[in-house]
Amino acid sequence: MNILNSTIANNTAQNGGGGLSYGGSGCTTTVSLTNSPVSGNVANSGGGIAHSASGGATLTMTNSTITNNRVPGNFGGGIGIFGGSVFFRNNIIAGNFGSQPDIYRDGNSTVTSLGNNLIGSTATSGAIAWQASDILNQSPRFVPLGNYGGATMTHPLLSGSLAINAGQDCVTNQSCASNNPFVALPNDQRGAARVGAVDIGSFEVQIATAYAAVLPNGRVGTPYNYVVSQYNNSAGSYTFTATGLPAGLSLTTQTSPFAPEAIVTVVITGTPTVAGGFTPEISITDSGGNSTTINYSLRVLVPTAATVSIGGRVALGKDGLARARVTLTDMNGETRSALTNPFGYYRFDDVAAGETYIISVSHKRYFFATQAVSPMEDLTELNFMAEQ
Repeated sequence: MNILNSTIANNTAQNGGGGLSYGGSGCTTTVSLTNSPVSGNVANSGGGIAHSASGGATLTMTNSTITNNRVPGNFGGGIGIFGGSVFFRNNIIAGNFGSQPDIYRDGNSTVTSLGNNLIGSTATSGAIAWQASDILNQSPRFVPLGNYGGATMTHPLLSGSLAINAGQDCVTNQSCASNNPFVALPNDQRGAARVGAVDIGSFEVQIATAYAAVLPNGRVGTPYNYVVSQYNNSAGSYTFTATGLPAGLSLTTQTSPFAPEAIVTVVITGTPTVAGGFTPEISITDSGGNSTTINYSLRVLVPTAATVSIGGRVALGKDGLARARVTLTDMNGETRSALTNPFGYYRFDDVAAGETYIISVSHKRYFFATQAVSPMEDLTELNFMAEQ
């Protein structure tokens, strides 16, 4: 089982492995956890991960972040290791909760550090031969899980984090001496490039404006609400501030005092009053003054609810091509598809006017040039001719 660029968060299990659980007697499965956080999960053992592998299962963890998981008592708030083999490289395992907070391993397991891990507490991890490059019994200094770019939630690193530039670069091209990740990792979990020396964990700190997280489109006169982060106050105290938001939008922090912990929600909210492209920045600072800034991009559309139709013909010479697949992609990456009829015609209805779309055609025998359109009225002759 290979897990890549995925967030496993806020799950609960009655027994072991709130986020990820596998194994048992006779289990010989191989699991790779790569460029992925496991965060906010709860179980009676192995709050984040339960590696129960008396049969010899193997877990290889690379550039992953295990944090804010918990158990009510013993056996590993972050990860519980019960038999089998585990290999760690470039991981953060810190900030988990329980009497054995980050790592628990029993005497039937083999745990190998391949180096460059940041471990919050080794007090209950047993006899693991940590490497000189491992950073032990230190805080990772990152912010709560949230939407900071990419398709899944991440934990950005703060300034002063010992994880910055402290990883092994061999993971970017699978040149490690052993136990390489199952794919090369030139990018972090979000798809942002690993720049300079690799950071430990699933998030890579960027240089200035090298990467921008894309926010959902807004529309003038239409209420907008986007949750940046939601976390319980046991994760710490953080201040979120924003600059560059369009008129009518603001960043707010809302606290709901639910027992036993308050829930903090950071949200971009309001009603935009001006259209255009914007590049807001959100800065996050912890109680110790460590900070990070996330760059975003936001497009606010003109105030119209009008829709149009886009249609045309896919042809080879004078003959229409049946069952060619026509795909319409908007600027958020969302797609719609249609198959041409027996005469080669296609049509998309209820397309929002004033936005830009990419139209492409795929066929098992012929190729077609892609077209971009920004329709303000119906398009009935957006035709595609096969390239010989």
